[in-house]
Amino acid sequence: MKNHDDFEEGWKVLTLWMTANDVDWKCDSPLEGSDYLKQWSDRTDALIEEALGFKNVYINLISTLNLSDIHRL
Repeated sequence: MKNHDDFEEGWKVLTLWMTANDVDWKCDSPLEGSDYLKQWSDRTDALIEEALGFKNVYINLISTLNLSDIHRL
């Protein structure tokens, strides 16, 4: 950021890919009874809050489809 004179005024894009492994860190772990989802959402909230501290920020939240049925096959 320090290398760009117009960083504060210029537009910034943050793209956050949200995938199943981001939430539970293991493809076959149940979310019930664990704090994985809360940990993930807390970190995601903190990242977005930090990004919102900048001027001119466009945030992409991209979710992948549930691929559990493909894994089963």
